[in-house]
Amino acid sequence: MSDPSPTSEISQDAADNTTPKEDPPAAVEEKQQQPPPQVIPVAVIPIRGSAMPVLPQHGKVYIGPGAKKEAQVLGLGLSSLHRSERSDLDRAKRFAMEQSIKFTMQKQQTAHQENQQKVAMYAQALSLMARVYVGSISFEIREDQLRETFGEFGPIKSVNMSFDASTGHHKGYAFLEYEIPEAALLAQEAMNGLMMGGRNIKVERGRVQLQLGRPQTMPQAQPIIDMIMTEARKYHRIYVASVHEDLNESDLRTVFSSFGNIIKCQLAKSTSGKHRGFGYIEFDTPRAAAEAITGMNMFDLGGKLMRVGKCLTPPEALSYIVPNTQTQLPTAAAMAAAAITARIQAQEAAGVSNPSVLPRTFSGILA
Repeated sequence: MSDPSPTSEISQDAADNTTPKEDPPAAVEEKQQQPPPQVIPVAVIPIRGSAMPVLPQHGKVYIGPGAKKEAQVLGLGLSSLHRSERSDLDRAKRFAMEQSIKFTMQKQQTAHQENQQKVAMYAQALSLMARVYVGSISFEIREDQLRETFGEFGPIKSVNMSFDASTGHHKGYAFLEYEIPEAALLAQEAMNGLMMGGRNIKVERGRVQLQLGRPQTMPQAQPIIDMIMTEARKYHRIYVASVHEDLNESDLRTVFSSFGNIIKCQLAKSTSGKHRGFGYIEFDTPRAAAEAITGMNMFDLGGKLMRVGKCLTPPEALSYIVPNTQTQLPTAAAMAAAAITARIQAQEAAGVSNPSVLPRTFSGILA
């Protein structure tokens, strides 16, 4: 009897493999007790007309600094740093804070210098507005006579008379600068063409100042002058001068209230507490202010002729007449302010509202 061929053996094995085998009863019972396998849904994202499945991901999740807040909500976070890494991180934080403080200090100094420059230009514009030119002055008139005559319109800051070196006489003109522009306007309106020392004097503002004063400063100051006068038109204020020394603000309010409702009445005070003979009254309507100027100018109040005119400046202009002489912030104050500003900016960048959350890494800088 011959041996079976290899081909027949392979066919027999394939048949045995294709025939399903029954599991033993114990295995069948174990399969029935196991829970069914969890089916994970697969999302499909269309990309350029085709669909790419998003496979389920597994493994450790790492959260970067940009998602720190969301990671804290989920209970996740970065792995703990080694001692050397924490030291490097602290040094980086300190360096960043130092640079932020330096940058903030530079910005503060630049803003302070720009503000000082604006104040100086504002004061220069007010100085030009408060200046008058007096021409055709008799050679017999001296500086003290000019001060006495023009002083009733307001406080005079300076009198500049030009003298001829060969003759010793003045050249017949002078520049008067008041402390406030309203006094210069009143002086021009009242004294121009008036007889003084046997001659009709000329009192002018603006045009002659540009010719004989300081022409190089006038073009730069003119936009500021226009801005000041535009701002002044928003208020209904009048200027009063030559006020009797025994009168007070209550007296002026009683007299001028007949023209309309008074919002504010203020007399300029000296260091001793007494008024300096001039002040401002603000009405609630332009009509009341105009009627007060017409009715009270050259009115004898308390035995003294009072001068009343319109205002050329807004209420806050007086604070710029004597600008702040401080040109630089104290070092300690600037440093502290810059540190606080830098810390607040760091809080805003980190999205932290509680200042105690951030470390005070710059404490050594202020020491």
